[in-house]
Amino acid sequence: MGRPAGAHPETTTKVLEAALELFLTEGADALTPSRLSDRSGVSRATMYRHWPDKERLIADLLKMATQRPTEPARLTDLQTDLDAAMNHLVARFNHRPVRAFFAACLDFGRRSEEVSRLAEEFISAMLQPFHIILEPAITRGELSGDVDRLVDELTGPLMLRHVLRGVSVGPADAALAVETFMARQGRP
Repeated sequence: MGRPAGAHPETTTKVLEAALELFLTEGADALTPSRLSDRSGVSRATMYRHWPDKERLIADLLKMATQRPTEPARLTDLQTDLDAAMNHLVARFNHRPVRAFFAACLDFGRRSEEVSRLAEEFISAMLQPFHIILEPAITRGELSGDVDRLVDELTGPLMLRHVLRGVSVGPADAALAVETFMARQGRP
């Protein structure tokens, strides 16, 4: 029968946690089998077997980081739904190293089509709750326009501040973003 395909879940966790730490602090070049073995306690042979190159390892990091969104609770008020989704996004920014992860992915993504594609999936998953809220609002006639542009307009200011400028964002920033978005849409 032989070994099962893929690394043991505990091994995968150890390696990916070590890889994430190195990736965020030192970039993709730090992801060597030797460094990962030292950090994770997993043999280099095991790493070569399951992650033959940096691209595969970074792709697995992205898959690990990409959460499949759950549909947000639907309330009766568009602004309340958007406030809840925006606060969830801010919490995600503040409880995960999103800024450093984006920067490292952008850097390595230029060298790898797969990593670039998976980084796009990571971002799409992060923004999916807004699509879930805004698409029905467009259908009901509460908003007009292209859903992708509306999501960009709503989340863009926070993404810019946090990811690109490195400014910490909080609930007040989330509330301001939703308030500004609603005002631009002609909604009180």
